[in-house]
Amino acid sequence: MCFIWSLFYSTLVHILKVKFRRILVGIKAHNESKEVADHAIAIAKNCNSELHVITIFDVPDIYTSQFNSGKLSHHLMKEIVEKIENNLLAIKKDAEKEGLFVVTKLIDENIRPEKSLLFYCKNNDIDLIIVGKGKGVNLKEWILGSTALEIVKHSDCGVMIVK
Repeated sequence: MCFIWSLFYSTLVHILKVKFRRILVGIKAHNESKEVADHAIAIAKNCNSELHVITIFDVPDIYTSQFNSGKLSHHLMKEIVEKIENNLLAIKKDAEKEGLFVVTKLIDENIRPEKSLLFYCKNNDIDLIIVGKGKGVNLKEWILGSTALEIVKHSDCGVMIVK
C-alpha cells in the first residue's frame, strides 16, 4: 500500500511541480501514528525534503487529578516521555533509512497542540504540515478532527490530513 501511495505522491509532485523543502508531521503522543508517519516519509522522500517529526506532549487531565495534587507522578511522567521518545526515534530511523534528514522534537507546553505546531512551523520555515484526522465533537471536527481543523484554518502553508 505504501508503494502505491509513494507512486501517487511522486506523480502528483511532478504534475504540480511542487517543492516542499521542509515538511512537518505531527504525531500524536497517545498512539504511534505509524500511518501518518509513513505518508510523511513517502512525500518527503519524493520531494527530497527535510522532515520534522513533532509530538506535542499534552498531559491528560486524568493524570493530573486531585488524587495526586494536580501533579503527574515522576515515575509515570518518565514512562510516558520515554514511550514518546522511543516512538519518535523509530520514526526517525525509518526516515533515515530512506535517506532523509530528520529533526525530531517533543514539545511539552501547556497550550493547544495546533498552536504549538503552527508556532513551530512559522519559526522553522515549514512548507507542508501533515497531520492525522482526529475525532471531533461536531460535524466539522468529526470530518477533520479538531486539531486538524484549526491547523487548516490558521496555517500559512499547505496542510495534508491523513485519514
